[in-house]
Amino acid sequence: MNSTTALPLRAETGPATGPAARAALLNWSLELILGVVLAYLLVIGLSPNVLWPTAFSAITLGLMAILIGVWAWDRTRTQPARLGWFPGAAGVWLGAGVVVANASLEPARSWNAWGQTLALLAVFVLLADLTAGSRHGRALNVLLWAGALAMLWTWWQAGTWYASWLGLNPQQWLPTVPYRLPNPNQIALQLALLLVPAALQFWRSPGARRWWLAVFIVSAGALLFLTSSRGGWMGAAAGLVALALALVDRTGAQRRSLQLREHLRARPWLIAVAVTLVGLALALVGFVLWKQLDQPTRGGRLEYWLPAWQTFLAHPVLGQGQATFAISFLQTHTAPPGVLYNHAHSLYFNTLAETGLVGLIVGGGLLLAFANELWRRRSVGTPESRAAFALGCGAVAVFLVHGTVDNVAFDKGNVLILLVLLAGVFEVDSTRRASFATGRVLLTAVVATVTVGLGAYSLWRDEPLHAGTAVAATGEWAGAVAQFQIAVAREPGSPAAWQQLALAQARLAEAGDAPALTDAIAALNRANTLDPYWPANALNLGALYRSAGDLASARLWLERAVAAAPRVALYHVNLGRVLEESGDDAAAGVAYEQALTLAPEQAAAPFWDETPLRRSVRAAWQSAHPPEPDPYAALDPNSGLSDAALAAAERALAAGDPAEAEYWLALADLGYWAQSSARLRWAWRLAEVRAVRGDPVGAITLASRLQELTREPSSFGPGTGGGSVYGTYVAVRPTLQAELVPQVLDLAPTVDWPARFAIATGWCAQVEATERAGLPLCASGERP
Repeated sequence: MNSTTALPLRAETGPATGPAARAALLNWSLELILGVVLAYLLVIGLSPNVLWPTAFSAITLGLMAILIGVWAWDRTRTQPARLGWFPGAAGVWLGAGVVVANASLEPARSWNAWGQTLALLAVFVLLADLTAGSRHGRALNVLLWAGALAMLWTWWQAGTWYASWLGLNPQQWLPTVPYRLPNPNQIALQLALLLVPAALQFWRSPGARRWWLAVFIVSAGALLFLTSSRGGWMGAAAGLVALALALVDRTGAQRRSLQLREHLRARPWLIAVAVTLVGLALALVGFVLWKQLDQPTRGGRLEYWLPAWQTFLAHPVLGQGQATFAISFLQTHTAPPGVLYNHAHSLYFNTLAETGLVGLIVGGGLLLAFANELWRRRSVGTPESRAAFALGCGAVAVFLVHGTVDNVAFDKGNVLILLVLLAGVFEVDSTRRASFATGRVLLTAVVATVTVGLGAYSLWRDEPLHAGTAVAATGEWAGAVAQFQIAVAREPGSPAAWQQLALAQARLAEAGDAPALTDAIAALNRANTLDPYWPANALNLGALYRSAGDLASARLWLERAVAAAPRVALYHVNLGRVLEESGDDAAAGVAYEQALTLAPEQAAAPFWDETPLRRSVRAAWQSAHPPEPDPYAALDPNSGLSDAALAAAERALAAGDPAEAEYWLALADLGYWAQSSARLRWAWRLAEVRAVRGDPVGAITLASRLQELTREPSSFGPGTGGGSVYGTYVAVRPTLQAELVPQVLDLAPTVDWPARFAIATGWCAQVEATERAGLPLCASGERP
């Protein structure tokens, strides 16, 4: 495609007619198609809520198919890009990845991560061919339009929050509670990467186009501020500074440097001002970096970097395997109840932990190979080459600086933006003979086709896992078992598939299917063999062995669970029950006391009244631990802490003021929750307010959803929003149904939910019969 048909980096004049007009229309259509695809990937397809890092996805395959089609059509008209040392360095990187994945603590995760690496490298080569030389202007147009659409989505999220605030506080235009965009670090990296080409085009574009770019830059800067991402701010600043330095004309810079020197000699006070400003800038950077180390449990990075460093020291050569940082985190933190992370919040620490010195060396080699091409572009001297050099410098600076405090390689959508920006560094290979160019094109086609084939295989492999999840969501556990059995047959090395099979079989066993209990134990043993690092697997096995009457095995597995997660009351109370049933009252009393200490709010559960031992343990514990007031009740409800606003709402309800309670509940929905379980309480209070204010249908709908949540166990307790932590954070799978078997004893509902649901069914009398039939609580007439 010739550069005259795309929006170039330089202005072009003269109307296009005839064949040129048709070519321009074709290229504009191509930009539109690729822009929409890229925007979809940035907003939805590669967001962390939709596509957690799996080997491949339908979205990735769709992108690959479009890129291959466009690339194949383009190859009939142009030559491929000159890649220099890059293919060799990439081949070494892939080869090292094979060695690391083969030696991984969990090969299934590492091979999936290696597959993503192959896909991204294939995409990069295709993009290099499509955007080499002056054609990079077209790619930047696509990227900026896609970025604009992505920013519109982000503005919609922020605008929705702001509209809610104004609805609660009319004419109070400046919010008094803090707001931060969702997925802030990912969005910050995206915005920082988009600022670099926008600034470059703004500097080089003529006329009216600058106005659009100015709006783009202001929009990106405002959203970047709303992310409150220190890494994002640092990365954006580094990228813009690198861009500016790369654009400096060397001859003119020398002349201006001499003029500045003479100017400073005449005004020495300016030197002091400059030194002060530089010192302040360095102090600010140092402060930001220090805050990453400070407060390790409140926004710092030490709680991630230290496990990564310890992992590197234990596995210095090959690391412990790609995509396995969650294992390191689990070995140094109790998760749950703490939040679990599957990357080290640092590109460098993550590389050391997961791939060791080998990964660091081959990754550095890949960066040097790219730097070689970048420097070559600097030496050419044409405007397009200088622009490509400056853009490459800015993009790399963003990536490397932001990567100090976040694992930027984890965000696949942002990696895609980076690849688009960097692809323009390569030039069209017009110096090589035709046979070489043909051979390179054929090799690229083979690699791309193999990548798509592997992706199709991965989709086929994972399909029954997702199908089983969908069936399980309907409560058809026999059908779910059938799907999960297909999943383990297709991927016998996947602990996630075995775990889900065991969980579904445990549901059948709970309903009275005795053979299913034996099958569940066997499947969960297999899952634990493949992944012995997730403590809930040990908890589940202990509960299943107890259900089978094997108290010795149950005790063994529950002791392992407690050792792996000593701060989880759920694990201690299950161990205490087995110890009590085994006749070891002394050990059971210790476990029960620890459970009450970790979760004092569970002391009101009926479980503690069922045996003399439990009653005595609770009585002794309560005498030593008098009730503590709600720590959030005394806080300012306007602080932005949702828990404090919830406490204010409950005080208003107790005082008989539902309108005031509704205000504080709405404000709580705009803030930040300190304890996830409080959101369950918030939803019930909202249902109460709706019932009092004449909306029984809304109240019953909320209560119906709460009934589902309080019945479904999870690692963070029923209804707390924890979901399937294993799926997204440990097994690195986008969808899983559950992670705890129903045989696990869970005391987490600390209020009398059956009494509350009885109140909710009482609201049904206020609803017309036709509406009542569509409300689960009313239709069933259930009194839990």
